[in-house]
This record gives sequence, C-alpha cells and structure tokens, in this order.
Amino acid sequence: MISLTRVLLTLMIALPVVAAGEERVDFNRDIRPILSENCLLCHGPDESSREADLRLDSFDDATDSGVIVPGESDQSEFVRRILSDDPDEIMPPPDSDKQLSAADVDLLRRWIDQGAEYQQHWAWQSLERPEVPVSADGTGVSSHGQAAAAIDALLASGWAEQGASSVPIATPRERLRRLSFDLRGLPPTAAEVAAFEQDPTERNFFDFRDRWMSQLAYAEHQAIRWLDLVRWADTSGFVSDEPIASGAYRAWVINAIDQNMPFDQFSIEQLAGDLLPDPSDDQLIASGYNRIVNTNCEAGAIEKEQLYKLKGEHVRALGTVWMGMTTGCAECHDHKFDPFSAKDYYSLAAFFDDLVEAGVYTPGDRREPLHYVHGDAISARHDRQLSKKIDQLKQAIAAKPIDEIAEWENAILAKLKDPESRTDFVWVPAQIPAARVVEGSFSVANFDGRFARQTHSDPGRLHRHHAAELMTGYLNPGGQKTDETKDAWYVDVWIDEDDRPDMIGFQISNGDYGRLGWNTANYETYYWGDDTSGELAERQPWSAPERVVRLGDLPQQSGWVRLRVPFGKQIPPVGGKTFERCGMAWLHSGGRVGWGDSGLELRTDKATALALGETAVRRWWQQPMNRQVYQSRAEFVASALKTDAGKRTELQREIVIDAFREQTQHEQMAELRRLESELFLMRATAMPVLVSKQARQRKTTRLLNRGDYQDESGPIVSPAYPEFLNAQEVAERSQPLTRLDLARWLFSDAHPLVARVSVNRLWHQFFGRGLSETLEDSGTQGDWPSNLDLLDWLACEFRDSGWDRDHMVRLLTSTRAYQLSSTPSQDLRERDPGNRWHARQSRFRLNAESIRDSALLAAGLLRDTEEIPTESFFPYQPDPYWSRSDKVMYGSRHMLWETSPDAAQYDRSLYTFWKRQNIHPTMLAFDAPTRQECTAKRNITNTPGQALSLLNDPIFVEAARVLAMRICDASDRSDRERIESAFWLSLQRRPSADEIDVLEKLVVSQRAHYRNATDDAQQLVSIGQASPPAHADAPEIAAWTAVARAILNLHEFLTRS
Repeated sequence: MISLTRVLLTLMIALPVVAAGEERVDFNRDIRPILSENCLLCHGPDESSREADLRLDSFDDATDSGVIVPGESDQSEFVRRILSDDPDEIMPPPDSDKQLSAADVDLLRRWIDQGAEYQQHWAWQSLERPEVPVSADGTGVSSHGQAAAAIDALLASGWAEQGASSVPIATPRERLRRLSFDLRGLPPTAAEVAAFEQDPTERNFFDFRDRWMSQLAYAEHQAIRWLDLVRWADTSGFVSDEPIASGAYRAWVINAIDQNMPFDQFSIEQLAGDLLPDPSDDQLIASGYNRIVNTNCEAGAIEKEQLYKLKGEHVRALGTVWMGMTTGCAECHDHKFDPFSAKDYYSLAAFFDDLVEAGVYTPGDRREPLHYVHGDAISARHDRQLSKKIDQLKQAIAAKPIDEIAEWENAILAKLKDPESRTDFVWVPAQIPAARVVEGSFSVANFDGRFARQTHSDPGRLHRHHAAELMTGYLNPGGQKTDETKDAWYVDVWIDEDDRPDMIGFQISNGDYGRLGWNTANYETYYWGDDTSGELAERQPWSAPERVVRLGDLPQQSGWVRLRVPFGKQIPPVGGKTFERCGMAWLHSGGRVGWGDSGLELRTDKATALALGETAVRRWWQQPMNRQVYQSRAEFVASALKTDAGKRTELQREIVIDAFREQTQHEQMAELRRLESELFLMRATAMPVLVSKQARQRKTTRLLNRGDYQDESGPIVSPAYPEFLNAQEVAERSQPLTRLDLARWLFSDAHPLVARVSVNRLWHQFFGRGLSETLEDSGTQGDWPSNLDLLDWLACEFRDSGWDRDHMVRLLTSTRAYQLSSTPSQDLRERDPGNRWHARQSRFRLNAESIRDSALLAAGLLRDTEEIPTESFFPYQPDPYWSRSDKVMYGSRHMLWETSPDAAQYDRSLYTFWKRQNIHPTMLAFDAPTRQECTAKRNITNTPGQALSLLNDPIFVEAARVLAMRICDASDRSDRERIESAFWLSLQRRPSADEIDVLEKLVVSQRAHYRNATDDAQQLVSIGQASPPAHADAPEIAAWTAVARAILNLHEFLTRS
C-alpha cells in the first residue's frame, strides 16, 4: 500500500516538471505496455524468474531500490541502463531479443521526469460510470434516447482528440444487411431491403431490428460465440474423441438467449446450477458447462495427473470466459505479468473439487454423472421419487453391521474355489435389471406362478426386445468357459399352447469396456423354428444373416421350456475380435411368449464370481471411476475376496463390505433391484444429459511446485478468490466457499472484470473490433482500450441494466456509429488503418456458419428451426476424412460419418456435429475453432482452400444447383432476367451492366459445354439430396449452376460491410 506521504511527495515532484503544453504521459496507456513487453518477464510479479531482486511493476519496489528516482530521469539507474551501449549493462539484455525504440525511451524518460506515477491497471479498477461529454455538433441518435447519444458523444470526444472525423452513414442496403448478419447470421430478403430503401428511417430500422431479435434465428446466431467461448463440442476431445451427451446444453444456451436470460443468472446456472435450491431440469442442464471439458480415456494415463489437468481446464475456462484473464499462465509459477499468483490459480481450482468426475475415463464411457430429462412432468416427478427411494434403501442396506462378515467371506470363498458343482448365473432376470439400453416393448405377466415378460406378435411379424449394459455386469466369454458342452447360454421361455410362435430365439449383443457395440457384427442370433417374418434372412442394424444360426425346430412342448446354446456352438467373433457380452435380445415371429430368466450354465466358481460383480457395477453405476479400475469392475469383487484380508487396498476392503451387505440382505436387495429396474426402464426413453454433481467427498488441491502433480510438498489450498481482486473479503470469510459463491462473486460490485470483458466482446461483434483488441486477455499484456471511458460507460450500463444483454444489443445498434459506412476516408486510411478509433464501421468476412447458411438460404434450402434439436446433424463430408473406427463399443460410433438425410441436412450450421479433433473440413477452412480450448475471437483468414471449398464442397455445389433451378423456374425468362434474379436472391441488389455482361458470357460458354457433355451435366445436377431437375433440363441447369457458383464465391457474398 503506498503511503499518503509518498503520494503527496510524488505529486510535489511531478507537478513542476511538466512543461507548459507538454502532454502528460499516462502510465496505463503509454508506460505499462512498454514495461510489460520488455521488462516484467524478469522484473515482474513472478518471484521465481525475477532477476536482481528487482520489481518494476510497482512504485514502491521500483523507487525504494533507487532504480527509478521520480522527477529525475538523469539520476535514475533505470534510464542509465536503457541508454547504455555496454552489452553487459544495457537493458533489455541483447540476448533477450527485446529492444526499446527511441520513442519508447523518450516516453520512459518523460514519465520519470513527470514523477514516475504508477496507476492500477485499467481492468482491475473499480467500475465507475464516466462523465459523458457534451457533443459539440449534436450528433447521435438522440431521438432513440440519451444512452445511444452518450455512446456517440464518447466516440466523438475520442475523434476530436485525434483530430479525426467520422465517415458518412452507410447506404440503406448496407445498413440492413449489416444488421441482419450481426443479429441472425443471415442476409435480409430482397423484399426487406427494397422496403427499407423505400423508407430508410430510424424507426423502420428499429422495427426490423426488434422483429429479427424476436426470432429464434437471433438466439441461434448469438449462441455461436458463446459455444466458441466455452469450447462446446459433441465429443470428449482427447484420444478417440468420443461422443458426449452435450446436445442439451447447446439447446439450453440457445433457449436462454432467446428468453433474454440476465447474464448473471445465465452464468450462475452454468457454473453452479446444481447447487441452487431444488434445481430444475434446465438448471441442471446448464451446469453441464462444467462437464464439457476435454476428458481423457487413454490407457496408461495417470489418474492424479489427469485430475490436475481437469482443474486446469476449469481455471483456464473461468479466466477466459468471464474474467478475460490468462489464468493458465499461473499453473507452474506466479503470472509473469499480472498480479495473479500460483496460489490464486490453485485456489480457483479448489472451487471445482466438489465435482464428480474422473481423471481417466473408460473408452466409450458415458461420462457419468448424467441427468435424465423426461418428456412430461409426471415422469420427471416419478423419477425423483424412485431415486429418493433407492437412495434411502441403499442407506438402509449400508447400515448393516459387519459382525458376521468373516463367516460370509469363508462361505463365498468356498464357492469361488469349487470347480466341481454347477449352477446357473442369472444374468438377465425375468424382471430386467437396471439397464442403460432397453429397446422394444413388453408387458409383465405371471405364468404358472413365475414372473415373466410377455410379448405377442402377429403371424409373419417379428417381435424383438433388447436390454444391454446391465447392472448385473458384462461377461468376458473366454473367462467363463471350462467345458464347452456343459457351459451354455440359456433362456427360460413360456410358450402359449393356444398361440404358439413360428419361431423363437435370442441374441447375444456384444461390445467392449461394458458398452454396446455399434455394428451388426456385434450381434449373434440363435433361433428355433421357422422365421416366417423373413427378417433374419435380411441385413438389419441389429443382425447380419451370416451371424444367424438355426439350432433346430420349435420345441414341441408348450409352457416353460429352456432354450440352450452350448459354448461349443457359439458363433465365433468376426476377424478374431474379442468381444465382451453386454446384453441380450429376445425374439419370436407369431404367437404369445413369456420370457423368464436368462443367463449361463456354469461351474459354481465361475457363476459365483460373476454374481459378485453386480456390487462393483452398482457402486460405479452413476459414479465415474478411473479406467484401470472401471474396466475390471465385473471381476473386481471376486479378486478382492481372493486377496488376503491384510493385503487388501482400502478400495478392496470397501467393496468386500459392500458385497457382504448386498449378498446377506435378500429381501432388501430384491426390492432395490425392483426399484432400479423400474427407474431405468423409465430412463430408457428419457434424454441423458451431462450435469454437474457434488461428490460426497471433495478432491484435494495442493499448491504444486512448478505444476508437478507428483510433488506433494506444497500446502493444501481451499477455495478462494484471487487476492489482488478481493483480499479483504477472502480474509473475512469463515465458511468454505462453493462454486455458487464463486459464480455470485463474479457479478458482485467487488469484481470489475466481467462487465468490461462482456461489453468489449459485444462491441467487437457489432463493430468488428473490440475497444480493447484482445478479447481473451484484459491483463497487462492485453491491448490498451482505444476509448476507456466508453468501455467503462458500457460496462456500467450493462451492470445497471440488470445484466440485460438484449438491452445492450439494442443500445449498440441504435447509435449513429453503428450506421456508419465501412469505407474509410483518406485520412482514416492513412492514420487509422486498423479502425482503432471506430470512426467508421468494419468490413470483415462472415463466419463459417453464416457462409453456409446464407448459401442454403439463397437456394431456398435452409430449414427454419421449429424445435431446438439436442442431436447434431451430419452434413456432406468427404468420405476419407473420417476413417471407420476399429473399436467396437458404441462410444466410437461417431467414427462412421453417416450423412444426415432429407430435411436435417439443411439445418442451421451451428447444429453440425462438432468433433474436436476433426471438425467439418469446410468449417475448418473458414476458421471455425476446434473448441479444444476456449475461443473469444475467431481468426479471419483468406486462403485458397476457402475458394476450393466454395467451388467443390457438395454443400455449396448443391446450393448453387438449387439456386440455378430457382432462377430457371420460368422458361420464358431471359438470361438477363435470370442473372438479376440470382443477384436479388444472393446479394439483395441489381447487378451492374458489367456484371451482367460477364455472367451472360459465362452462361453462354457453359451452356455450349454441357449440351455436348450431357453425362457431366447430369452428374453435376445430381449432387446433393435435393430433387434433381428433369433429365432434359440437366444441361441448362448445369450451365446456370456455374453462374450461381460464381455469385456464391463473390467477396460481397462472403462479407459483412
């Protein structure tokens, strides 16, 4: 803390040395960037890299050392060193690759002579609304309100300081196209442009804006930036980059924007929706933000290391998304440039220690915990009631004393060592146990005193129901076989004497890591009788004819019979693959059937080990666990029991106790299994979504030495806010802080960053450049705002509006500055080529999504979203871009790109399947991020690959072809009229005479070509799923497709101006 005496002394020294008319040097604007770039790496906040024990980032440190003498640059060692020509003394050192310019040196000397005043970094300063200057010329859209006029006045004040003038207002067409692209990511229609050109008034402009902001298309387009920022994707990110249940979160973001949810609520529900009182489905879905991190499933990866990497994911995202800080720079040491310490980094990480998550998941894992969203309130309420009953019953079972555990262990061990006797392992009881996959219908019945699942099928019709990924575990086929004639699969089935089926059979469904496989090779089918449906002779998603075996005639007897497949008669796996048995399906054609227990006839030791596996599966059913443990869960209990009690790990001791309690409370377990079965039969039709969930026991975070997770010498840290932002409140806090506290703190008066960072990004969106260019870094290495008063005024307006994002959008688009032309004057072109002063609007290429959507809209193909989808679609993509996965579990299904059919192909681009390691090639070509990291601002490049994509990607070829069909829909149109129609549909204007001339020549040459190459014409007009033209029209449509492709490649089509 700088003492009052020192402050007064500094002022006394500084005031006299400012010569009359000399410009005052501003530390934040002029000096801090020089120090940050050239000096603070070695003389800044990070003690570990500090040289000569010298800090230049604070007044006390710099002046107490005598290196800087306020008011006397000639007496300052700092100046002597930067002016030295001695390579051993000059600063920055020659080997640093840093060099001060003459202008830098002049600024530094003048700053010291003026008193060497330090200032708090602009981003850390408390938010106070600045005074608004009176506009000298009265410009501003004052009729819309003082707020918009204030923005224009603050901008005009900045222009006056620079001696600059703004450019004129843009044309009505430019203004309306700009507004439409900024709000919806789509162009207006030609009719809308014509209407605005007829009445280009302010009121009409605002009417268009308000109408477009009420459309879902507005929320969809605005959501893209947020999805970039939080690095949303359909996949997990690492290794095989598998699908995750993230689609509901994307839909929630769009809905929240559509409803104009206040930004503080929007943020709090994402960071801590699960911690709110009685959270709703939507709030739980929002908390999925914490779960869309990159997760690992690599064999051999170390759990502890990966958990610390997850902490880093959380802290970096928090810093980028809300604070505009490079928090990740403090993982291994104090931040080199910002007052953000390694302790601050790990203290923020500790906020997320309550989350249920694993460091190393199992391949294909569903990334528990999941929440299940039902289609109606009654089902949702019943889900909660069942879940509560299950939890209560589990607690009651877990309360049993373990006095008799030794006796039980001896009895179980005797069975595990029994190689002589045989017994049944009931894998799928008649009442299906909890299962992740349940397909097909059935009812319940009682036949001859036995519970059964009842199914009925009309003659010649096949009925099939399927259950997989069961609470009773999964089976390794090689691990159970001891006698291939005695060991067998079985199904107990009841056959109706009066309504006998023609065929009856069952399937074994396979996969890996306990997950169901995704292709037909994962199913093996055995049946008796005659399949009068004929379906087993045909290829199905769940069956291949070569993996179907008829084992005999239909059993002659009715009532209860046992179907049996000895291991020796099993269908071998394809290509030598070793499958795990993950589920079973039951099928018949015609008749009425009751299905009882299904499982295996095994030796007692084998059957006992499998039955014990249920305990481990249940323990980790909704709790993720490290891959090395999780993938062995079916054998984990038996292995633990076989381990000498004195040598068991803590986890083995716990699992043996769990097994004892479950195996010795038969009535309670029967009720628990019944409740679990009922719950997951319901959930089979619900939507699973990633959510945050508090763990019963928090993880531990230490202050790591240089980020080394193996070094446990550092202290354990508790959740805490960064000290430089809120040290007093941290010190006064007595209760442990939670993620909910963290989320609320971000929007407290004590936190100055969120409002500034948010409005800076909004300004960038609507003006093409942020007031501070570095949207991801508002720290000392970030860009000094071009108009700090305007940035602070906007931040205060956002905060004081109740964090109303739509209010800010309306405000920004109401300004005169928003309406300006994007064509610079000669003066601005020379003095402000980067448009830092915002004395004109910005011209930039549209994002990848808008380019595709605009092409589909011009063609009339783009589908309006009626209901926000939770599943992504698969647009056309080159076949070799993705290779077929060699993995069998469902989790790798995405490795087979299945192009979406029909209308789904024309959904808006933000619903494209987003695979982090392989995003769609055209999206990548147009600079869409992979979303492996948070992206505050996309790159905008201009590459040959973009032109090639526009010319050759089936997406754009089909759009051009269908656009050609639209303009050729009337045979009596002239070429000129068709060209004009194409321009209206694509660019909302008339073509110039030169443009018509060029395109008329193009269509004449292409028409001649395709009339002599009808096969090529037919091939071209057949690209895509949209209906092709009649064969006789193919040459003409192909010729006009070339014209449409040229128009869709125009700079104007791709650019927001």
